[in-house]
Amino acid sequence: MTLLGLDNRVSAVLVVALLAVVAAAGYEAGSSGAPTRLSTESTVSTQTSVSTVTSVSTTTLTQPVTETATSATTIRVTEPSSGEIPSIATIEESNTTIEGYPNAVAANYATGTLYITDAFSSVLTVVNGTTDSVSAAITMPATPTGIIVDSSTDAVFVSIGDCTNVINVPDSCDANNSVATPPEILAINGSTYRPFWVDPVDAVVVAVDEGDGLLYATQNRIASPVANSTGSLLALSAGSGVLFANISLPASPQGVSFVPSTNTLYVSACQTLSIICGGAEILVVNGTDRAISANIPVPGWGFSGVMVDTFTNTGYLLVYSNVTKLISIDLNSDKQLSATVLGSTCAGISLLGVNLPEGQLYAVGSGEDSNANLLLVINAGTGNIVNMFSSPGQFEGFTQGNDGYIYTIIQSSSPDQTSGSLVSLDESLPTGFVNLGLIATGLCLP
Repeated sequence: MTLLGLDNRVSAVLVVALLAVVAAAGYEAGSSGAPTRLSTESTVSTQTSVSTVTSVSTTTLTQPVTETATSATTIRVTEPSSGEIPSIATIEESNTTIEGYPNAVAANYATGTLYITDAFSSVLTVVNGTTDSVSAAITMPATPTGIIVDSSTDAVFVSIGDCTNVINVPDSCDANNSVATPPEILAINGSTYRPFWVDPVDAVVVAVDEGDGLLYATQNRIASPVANSTGSLLALSAGSGVLFANISLPASPQGVSFVPSTNTLYVSACQTLSIICGGAEILVVNGTDRAISANIPVPGWGFSGVMVDTFTNTGYLLVYSNVTKLISIDLNSDKQLSATVLGSTCAGISLLGVNLPEGQLYAVGSGEDSNANLLLVINAGTGNIVNMFSSPGQFEGFTQGNDGYIYTIIQSSSPDQTSGSLVSLDESLPTGFVNLGLIATGLCLP
């Protein structure tokens, strides 16, 4: 079960070497046709200095998350809608074909440009949000592992893995099936697609603080299933890649949400990792002094990353045990507000995003029909599902644009997928079809 923390709107290093020559590695945007490599005439600044690394691990325990509502009452629909679940195609505003296997999307809210990564190639696709057309395809050194956009500076930050995944090839990133590449974080101008710094560090970009000009990335140190895993939260200069701080984490980070108004980061973490997330907890990090200020234990065998409604400063996460529950937390006090059952663990429900203006959450899951992939619209105030839509392909990334639309990726339903879709929806989705009996049932491990 994947643990997520993908809300780009509210977000989104240990330096192992100096990068002497970046242009030779090369990245360049082509037209909407075949990607091309960067010309060696491009100039990229290399990191020449690193500030002192600090390590902070002080933790204060606050009220744990429970699986019982503390103030709000769970309300369930008693009169289910009849008939088939409406298709997502009935509410699409646009549908843009993205070649390959698109798996994550980030938006520049100032320019309306969208950037899409691919799970099984080294291509970063650029989409014009006004025309809903592909405007460029940028070749990365290897498969991206994360993407964050700074709309204030028109910068795109991409973390790069140590190989290029190959679809339908088992273990395509092991030493026998791939050519190893050095992991790195790449900063790209969002308009020219030229890199302006590269940091040779093995970390995943997770959030950007536009006000302070900081980029956050995480590192994992995975131990055996019976031993505690740890990690780091790295703070880098968004303008130069220089490392400002290395915050030691007592558990393995799985996702991060950043709240600009309070300069706080919420790190979803696991003390042990096997088929379940052992010792699940939310680490609250103060972005001013870069220290852990609170530790919120989470029950169950796994949970989604925290997603934050910055209008109300409320955090939302899914907790998996014998059922899947939506938990809301008052982030001003770090206390739980409510717990609502969404469905069975076999439904594979995970949070996709938060619709800030409308007070809605979006989650994805599986229907009783094994071929049905569901988009669930949830009222953030009550925790109740208020609309459901189906798709033959899986829903993936999510982001909000600057034009009153939300964007999600839908995978192809074909087993030999060669493309997916970037779909835009009006952010004012109404209440409508609800039939919880059509969500998959049963008890499943992650």
